[in-house]
Amino acid sequence: MNRDYHCADLNRCFLALTVVLILLFSPSAYGQGMPGAQIETEQQGKQGERLKMQQLRTLPDKAADSDNDKILPPTPMDEALGQQRILKRKPVYEPFSVFAESSFNATNNVALTRYNKVDDQYLLLTTGASYQPLLASNLIGEVTVMEQWYRYKTYTELNFESMNLGGGLTYMVPAIPRLAVYGRYGYNRLTGGDVNSELFQNHTFTFGLFRSFPLSRAHYLYTGASAQWGLSNYKDFERNIYAATLGYHLDMTEILSFDMSSRFSFVPYSRNDRRDTNETLYAGITLKPINYLYFQLFSSAGLNQSNQASFYYDVLNFGGSAGIQFRF
Repeated sequence: MNRDYHCADLNRCFLALTVVLILLFSPSAYGQGMPGAQIETEQQGKQGERLKMQQLRTLPDKAADSDNDKILPPTPMDEALGQQRILKRKPVYEPFSVFAESSFNATNNVALTRYNKVDDQYLLLTTGASYQPLLASNLIGEVTVMEQWYRYKTYTELNFESMNLGGGLTYMVPAIPRLAVYGRYGYNRLTGGDVNSELFQNHTFTFGLFRSFPLSRAHYLYTGASAQWGLSNYKDFERNIYAATLGYHLDMTEILSFDMSSRFSFVPYSRNDRRDTNETLYAGITLKPINYLYFQLFSSAGLNQSNQASFYYDVLNFGGSAGIQFRF
Protein backbone atom coordinates (compact mmCIF):
# COMPACT_ATOMS: atom_id res chain seq x y z
CA MET A 1 0.00 0.00 0.00
CA ASN A 2 1.28 3.47 -0.82
CA ARG A 3 1.57 5.98 1.96
CA ASP A 4 -0.92 8.79 1.33
CA TYR A 5 1.35 11.59 2.35
CA HIS A 6 2.96 14.18 0.07
CA CYS A 7 5.59 16.92 0.09
CA ALA A 8 2.94 19.59 -0.35
CA ASP A 9 1.36 18.53 2.94
CA LEU A 10 4.70 18.85 4.73
CA ASN A 11 5.17 22.34 3.31
CA ARG A 12 1.72 23.34 4.53
CA CYS A 13 2.49 22.15 8.03
CA PHE A 14 5.85 23.93 8.15
CA LEU A 15 4.29 27.15 6.88
CA ALA A 16 1.50 27.14 9.43
CA LEU A 17 3.86 26.33 12.29
CA THR A 18 6.22 29.13 11.32
CA VAL A 19 3.46 31.74 11.22
CA VAL A 20 2.57 30.76 14.78
CA LEU A 21 6.09 31.52 16.03
CA ILE A 22 6.25 34.77 14.07
CA LEU A 23 3.24 36.00 16.04
CA LEU A 24 5.32 35.56 19.16
CA PHE A 25 8.58 37.09 18.02
CA SER A 26 7.14 40.21 16.42
CA PRO A 27 5.70 42.20 19.36
CA SER A 28 4.63 45.77 18.68
CA ALA A 29 5.21 47.38 22.07
CA TYR A 30 8.54 46.27 23.46
CA GLY A 31 10.45 48.34 26.01
CA GLN A 32 8.51 51.51 25.45
CA GLY A 33 8.63 52.82 28.99
CA MET A 34 4.87 52.70 29.64
CA PRO A 35 4.15 50.14 32.42
CA GLY A 36 0.87 48.98 30.92
CA ALA A 37 2.29 48.73 27.41
CA GLN A 38 5.41 46.91 28.56
CA ILE A 39 3.45 44.31 30.51
CA GLU A 40 1.12 43.96 27.56
CA THR A 41 4.16 43.30 25.37
CA GLU A 42 5.19 40.29 27.41
CA GLN A 43 1.75 38.77 26.75
CA GLN A 44 1.11 40.07 23.23
CA GLY A 45 2.00 37.59 20.55
CA LYS A 46 2.83 35.01 23.21
CA GLN A 47 -0.90 34.40 23.40
CA GLY A 48 -1.08 33.50 19.75
CA GLU A 49 2.05 31.36 20.12
CA ARG A 50 0.79 29.50 23.15
CA LEU A 51 -2.67 28.94 21.72
CA LYS A 52 -1.28 27.43 18.53
CA MET A 53 1.80 25.69 19.96
CA GLN A 54 0.22 22.26 19.52
CA GLN A 55 0.70 22.62 15.76
CA LEU A 56 4.35 23.43 16.23
CA ARG A 57 4.89 20.33 18.32
CA THR A 58 4.30 18.10 15.32
CA LEU A 59 7.18 19.68 13.40
CA PRO A 60 9.99 17.29 14.41
CA ASP A 61 7.83 14.25 13.66
CA LYS A 62 6.93 15.47 10.21
CA ALA A 63 10.46 16.68 9.56
CA ALA A 64 11.82 13.25 10.38
CA ASP A 65 9.76 11.68 7.61
CA SER A 66 11.03 11.59 4.05
CA ASP A 67 8.93 12.06 0.95
CA ASN A 68 9.42 8.39 0.04
CA ASP A 69 7.33 5.55 1.36
CA LYS A 70 8.57 3.97 4.59
CA ILE A 71 9.23 0.24 4.29
CA LEU A 72 8.72 -2.01 7.30
CA PRO A 73 11.69 -4.10 8.59
CA PRO A 74 12.01 -7.49 6.81
CA THR A 75 10.41 -10.57 8.34
CA PRO A 76 10.49 -14.30 7.45
CA MET A 77 6.92 -14.03 6.10
CA ASP A 78 7.65 -11.23 3.63
CA GLU A 79 7.46 -13.50 0.57
CA ALA A 80 4.07 -14.81 1.63
CA LEU A 81 2.63 -11.44 2.58
CA GLY A 82 4.20 -9.34 -0.14
CA GLN A 83 5.90 -5.98 0.37
CA GLN A 84 4.63 -4.06 3.40
CA ARG A 85 4.45 -0.28 3.62
CA ILE A 86 3.36 2.16 6.31
CA LEU A 87 0.05 3.87 5.61
CA LYS A 88 -0.34 7.37 7.13
CA ARG A 89 -3.47 9.47 7.11
CA LYS A 90 -3.21 12.54 4.90
CA PRO A 91 -3.37 15.64 7.15
CA VAL A 92 -6.21 18.12 6.67
CA TYR A 93 -5.14 21.74 6.70
CA GLU A 94 -7.36 23.97 8.88
CA PRO A 95 -6.81 27.69 8.15
CA PHE A 96 -9.26 29.16 10.68
CA SER A 97 -8.83 29.29 14.46
CA VAL A 98 -10.70 30.97 17.32
CA PHE A 99 -9.31 31.10 20.84
CA ALA A 100 -9.95 32.36 24.36
CA GLU A 101 -7.79 32.33 27.47
CA SER A 102 -7.91 33.41 31.11
CA SER A 103 -4.69 33.76 33.09
CA PHE A 104 -3.55 34.82 36.56
CA ASN A 105 -0.27 36.75 36.68
CA ALA A 106 1.95 38.01 39.50
CA THR A 107 4.80 40.51 39.15
CA ASN A 108 7.36 41.95 41.56
CA ASN A 109 7.64 45.27 39.70
CA VAL A 110 4.25 46.38 38.49
CA ALA A 111 5.37 49.96 37.64
CA LEU A 112 8.63 48.84 35.97
CA THR A 113 10.84 51.08 38.09
CA ARG A 114 14.49 50.76 39.11
CA TYR A 115 13.90 51.60 42.77
CA ASN A 116 10.95 51.31 45.19
CA LYS A 117 9.50 48.28 43.45
CA VAL A 118 5.98 47.20 44.31
CA ASP A 119 4.35 43.87 43.51
CA ASP A 120 0.83 43.15 42.32
CA GLN A 121 -1.33 40.51 40.64
CA TYR A 122 -3.54 40.87 37.61
CA LEU A 123 -6.04 38.88 35.58
CA LEU A 124 -5.71 38.75 31.82
CA LEU A 125 -8.57 37.75 29.53
CA THR A 126 -7.84 37.15 25.84
CA THR A 127 -10.08 36.41 22.87
CA GLY A 128 -9.25 36.34 19.19
CA ALA A 129 -9.40 34.72 15.80
CA SER A 130 -6.89 33.99 13.04
CA TYR A 131 -7.04 33.04 9.36
CA GLN A 132 -3.98 31.53 7.65
CA PRO A 133 -4.75 30.76 3.99
CA LEU A 134 -2.35 28.79 1.80
CA LEU A 135 -1.60 31.06 -1.14
CA ALA A 136 0.94 28.78 -2.85
CA SER A 137 2.93 25.63 -2.06
CA ASN A 138 5.54 27.61 -0.08
CA LEU A 139 3.58 30.76 0.76
CA ILE A 140 1.02 31.35 3.49
CA GLY A 141 -0.95 34.43 4.48
CA GLU A 142 -2.09 35.39 7.97
CA VAL A 143 -4.68 37.75 9.43
CA THR A 144 -5.22 37.90 13.20
CA VAL A 145 -7.45 39.97 15.48
CA MET A 146 -7.07 39.82 19.27
CA GLU A 147 -8.51 41.72 22.24
CA GLN A 148 -7.11 41.59 25.78
CA TRP A 149 -8.31 42.92 29.15
CA TYR A 150 -5.87 43.55 32.04
CA ARG A 151 -7.31 43.95 35.54
CA TYR A 152 -5.04 44.58 38.55
CA LYS A 153 -5.76 43.58 42.13
CA THR A 154 -4.21 46.54 44.02
CA TYR A 155 -3.21 49.22 41.53
CA THR A 156 -6.49 49.35 39.65
CA GLU A 157 -5.52 52.66 38.06
CA LEU A 158 -3.23 50.56 35.80
CA ASN A 159 -6.17 48.65 34.28
CA PHE A 160 -6.14 48.75 30.50
CA GLU A 161 -7.27 47.00 27.32
CA SER A 162 -5.21 46.08 24.27
CA MET A 163 -6.54 45.63 20.74
CA ASN A 164 -4.26 43.97 18.19
CA LEU A 165 -4.85 43.65 14.45
CA GLY A 166 -2.32 42.37 11.97
CA GLY A 167 -1.43 40.30 8.98
CA GLY A 168 1.40 39.28 6.72
CA LEU A 169 3.08 36.71 4.51
CA THR A 170 5.48 33.86 5.28
CA TYR A 171 7.63 32.10 2.69
CA MET A 172 9.40 28.78 3.23
CA VAL A 173 12.78 28.77 1.45
CA PRO A 174 12.89 25.50 -0.56
CA ALA A 175 16.70 25.31 -0.65
CA ILE A 176 17.13 25.46 3.15
CA PRO A 177 15.02 23.04 5.26
CA ARG A 178 12.70 24.69 7.81
CA LEU A 179 13.87 28.21 7.04
CA ALA A 180 11.16 30.85 6.67
CA VAL A 181 11.26 34.54 5.87
CA TYR A 182 8.32 36.79 6.64
CA GLY A 183 6.88 40.28 6.59
CA ARG A 184 4.06 41.53 8.79
CA TYR A 185 2.04 44.65 9.58
CA GLY A 186 0.59 45.12 13.07
CA TYR A 187 -1.65 47.67 14.77
CA ASN A 188 -1.88 48.01 18.56
CA ARG A 189 -4.23 50.29 20.50
CA LEU A 190 -4.20 50.58 24.30
CA THR A 191 -7.07 52.09 26.27
CA GLY A 192 -7.18 52.85 29.99
CA GLY A 193 -10.08 50.88 31.39
CA ASP A 194 -12.47 52.51 28.90
CA VAL A 195 -12.49 52.04 25.14
CA ASN A 196 -12.73 55.82 24.73
CA SER A 197 -9.72 56.65 26.95
CA GLU A 198 -6.91 56.02 24.51
CA LEU A 199 -3.39 55.62 25.91
CA PHE A 200 -1.35 54.55 22.93
CA GLN A 201 -1.47 53.66 19.22
CA ASN A 202 1.28 51.97 17.28
CA HIS A 203 1.72 50.78 13.69
CA THR A 204 4.54 48.30 13.09
CA PHE A 205 6.24 46.82 10.04
CA THR A 206 8.30 43.70 10.72
CA PHE A 207 10.64 41.64 8.58
CA GLY A 208 12.53 38.60 9.78
CA LEU A 209 13.50 34.97 9.48
CA PHE A 210 12.90 31.84 11.53
CA ARG A 211 14.34 28.33 11.53
CA SER A 212 13.80 25.18 13.57
CA PHE A 213 16.34 22.41 14.29
CA PRO A 214 14.79 19.03 15.22
CA LEU A 215 16.90 17.03 17.69
CA SER A 216 14.55 14.02 17.73
CA ARG A 217 10.83 13.35 17.59
CA ALA A 218 10.47 14.63 21.17
CA HIS A 219 12.43 17.88 21.19
CA TYR A 220 13.89 20.61 19.02
CA LEU A 221 15.56 24.02 19.00
CA TYR A 222 14.38 27.11 17.15
CA THR A 223 15.86 30.52 16.48
CA GLY A 224 14.77 33.75 14.84
CA ALA A 225 15.82 37.31 14.06
CA SER A 226 13.68 40.32 13.16
CA ALA A 227 13.75 44.03 12.45
CA GLN A 228 10.70 46.12 13.28
CA TRP A 229 9.90 49.75 12.52
CA GLY A 230 7.19 51.57 14.46
CA LEU A 231 4.99 54.62 13.88
CA SER A 232 3.30 55.85 17.07
CA ASN A 233 0.89 58.64 17.91
CA TYR A 234 3.10 59.38 20.95
CA LYS A 235 6.49 60.24 19.47
CA ASP A 236 8.31 59.93 22.79
CA PHE A 237 7.48 56.21 22.70
CA GLU A 238 8.07 55.67 18.98
CA ARG A 239 10.92 53.21 18.40
CA ASN A 240 12.39 50.45 16.26
CA ILE A 241 13.17 46.94 17.52
CA TYR A 242 15.99 44.65 16.40
CA ALA A 243 15.68 41.26 18.07
CA ALA A 244 17.12 37.75 18.19
CA THR A 245 15.48 34.72 19.83
CA LEU A 246 16.59 31.21 20.80
CA GLY A 247 14.13 28.60 22.09
CA TYR A 248 13.77 24.95 23.06
CA HIS A 249 10.76 22.64 23.13
CA LEU A 250 10.39 19.20 24.77
CA ASP A 251 7.46 16.80 24.60
CA MET A 252 7.62 15.05 27.98
CA THR A 253 4.51 12.93 27.31
CA GLU A 254 1.72 12.97 24.74
CA ILE A 255 -0.16 15.62 26.75
CA LEU A 256 2.63 17.38 28.70
CA SER A 257 5.32 19.64 27.21
CA PHE A 258 8.00 22.11 28.29
CA ASP A 259 9.16 25.30 26.56
CA MET A 260 11.87 27.82 27.27
CA SER A 261 13.21 30.77 25.29
CA SER A 262 15.60 33.70 25.48
CA ARG A 263 15.16 36.98 23.61
CA PHE A 264 17.54 39.90 23.20
CA SER A 265 16.42 43.23 21.72
CA PHE A 266 18.05 46.52 20.83
CA VAL A 267 15.49 49.34 20.91
CA PRO A 268 16.40 52.82 19.59
CA TYR A 269 13.76 55.52 20.13
CA SER A 270 12.84 58.30 17.75
CA ARG A 271 13.28 61.10 20.29
CA ASN A 272 15.54 62.10 23.19
CA ASP A 273 18.40 59.92 21.92
CA ARG A 274 17.10 57.03 24.03
CA ARG A 275 18.69 53.59 23.45
CA ASP A 276 17.52 50.47 25.32
CA THR A 277 18.54 46.83 25.40
CA ASN A 278 16.11 44.23 26.71
CA GLU A 279 16.78 40.63 27.73
CA THR A 280 13.93 38.24 28.53
CA LEU A 281 13.94 34.63 29.71
CA TYR A 282 10.76 32.55 29.58
CA ALA A 283 9.85 29.02 30.72
CA GLY A 284 6.51 27.22 30.75
CA ILE A 285 4.87 23.81 31.17
CA THR A 286 1.74 23.03 29.16
CA LEU A 287 -0.84 20.31 29.79
CA LYS A 288 -3.24 19.52 26.96
CA PRO A 289 -5.60 16.73 28.06
CA ILE A 290 -7.80 17.05 24.97
CA ASN A 291 -7.32 18.55 21.54
CA TYR A 292 -8.86 21.99 22.13
CA LEU A 293 -8.19 22.56 25.86
CA TYR A 294 -4.92 23.42 27.62
CA PHE A 295 -3.53 24.54 30.99
CA GLN A 296 -0.20 26.21 31.57
CA LEU A 297 2.22 27.31 34.31
CA PHE A 298 4.82 29.87 33.25
CA SER A 299 7.48 32.27 34.49
CA SER A 300 9.56 35.04 32.95
CA ALA A 301 12.40 37.37 33.94
CA GLY A 302 13.27 40.60 32.18
CA LEU A 303 16.10 43.13 32.34
CA ASN A 304 15.79 46.48 30.57
CA GLN A 305 18.93 48.60 30.33
CA SER A 306 18.97 52.12 28.94
CA ASN A 307 21.24 55.10 28.45
CA GLN A 308 18.61 57.00 30.46
CA ALA A 309 18.53 55.93 34.11
CA SER A 310 14.75 56.20 34.52
CA PHE A 311 14.23 53.34 32.03
CA TYR A 312 16.60 50.88 33.73
CA TYR A 313 14.69 48.10 35.55
CA ASP A 314 14.30 44.37 36.10
CA VAL A 315 11.12 42.34 36.62
CA LEU A 316 10.03 38.81 37.58
CA ASN A 317 6.65 37.37 36.59
CA PHE A 318 4.89 34.06 37.07
CA GLY A 319 1.39 32.73 36.58
CA GLY A 320 -0.98 30.14 35.23
CA SER A 321 -3.60 30.02 32.51
CA ALA A 322 -6.39 27.98 31.00
CA GLY A 323 -7.49 28.29 27.42
CA ILE A 324 -9.37 26.83 24.49
CA GLN A 325 -8.71 26.88 20.78
CA PHE A 326 -10.83 25.53 17.95
CA ARG A 327 -9.46 25.02 14.43
CA PHE A 328 -11.52 24.44 11.33
